[in-house]
Amino acid sequence: MTDAPNIQAMSPEQASSHLAALESNSDFGKLLSSRDLAAYATLKALSHRINGVPLDAPVASPITLLPVDTASTGGPTMARSEHLEQIEQMRQRGYTDGEIADTFRDDREFAPEFVATVKAEWSVLESSEQFRKALVAGDFEARRQLRAYSWVMSGNVKRAA
Repeated sequence: MTDAPNIQAMSPEQASSHLAALESNSDFGKLLSSRDLAAYATLKALSHRINGVPLDAPVASPITLLPVDTASTGGPTMARSEHLEQIEQMRQRGYTDGEIADTFRDDREFAPEFVATVKAEWSVLESSEQFRKALVAGDFEARRQLRAYSWVMSGNVKRAA
């Protein structure tokens, strides 16, 4: 692995060809299966180069975890494991990583007009017997609408300028 070519200087096509050659090399496969760090670094660099992703690209998930010591900030205390469990439960319920990240953002603000519109739309939905039955039955679309309403209502209303 010490004679590795400069992957960042390769074109995506060259990187793809080099990866194909490595895939056919049983020694490289053995290095990967033995968790060799250099082999993983090579595979990562090639994958990034082929797909046009910078090596120092940020992590794909926008979710940031709460500080470990939230009691000192005046916020609720939640263990790291509890926070991770909450995130996993949200994913299982259909939240995207973006929605989860937005849920934990403290700086969500909405214009008063927008909040009023959302409240009016929700009151129409809430008065529908069909919608209430669908929500109780766990209908995906009804739950999505409840999540959207809850997300807006749990944010801050912008003050008039």
